[in-house]
Amino acid sequence: MIHDFYHNTREEIKELDARIINYDTRMQESESKHRTEIISHMQKVKHLEFEHIDACGTVKSEAMDDMKLERKHHTDTEKTNLDSKAERKETYLVNDKANIAEIEEREEELKRKVRDLQEQLDFSKSSLIENYEMKLERLEAELELRMKVEIHEIEERKN
Repeated sequence: MIHDFYHNTREEIKELDARIINYDTRMQESESKHRTEIISHMQKVKHLEFEHIDACGTVKSEAMDDMKLERKHHTDTEKTNLDSKAERKETYLVNDKANIAEIEEREEELKRKVRDLQEQLDFSKSSLIENYEMKLERLEAELELRMKVEIHEIEERKN
């Protein structure tokens, strides 16, 4: 019985050793696969980093080109705007001078009209004054004549 127990225990030990060896082998294989996966993954990461750096360089160069184009467009637009501003300023000054000259011309014309009207009114006034003075003289003469006639009538009546 001890012999059987020894023999059974020995076989269990062999089975356990075989299992341990199987587990060891599987662990080594898993470790090997894991290392292979890590190496593969690291290569992929390196490849992606290289692509990322390359893409960054490309984007930077494109951005620089775009910035140059945008800067050129900006300077052209600014130059065009400044030229346009200068032209508008000139046009404004020319129009302003023309308007000032037109206003001065109209003022002179209105002053002439006022002067003419003033002369016309003065002439009308003087002719009206003369007319009414002549009427006044006639009325005075007529009243004087009436007065003399009435005085004469009164004197005759007295007589």
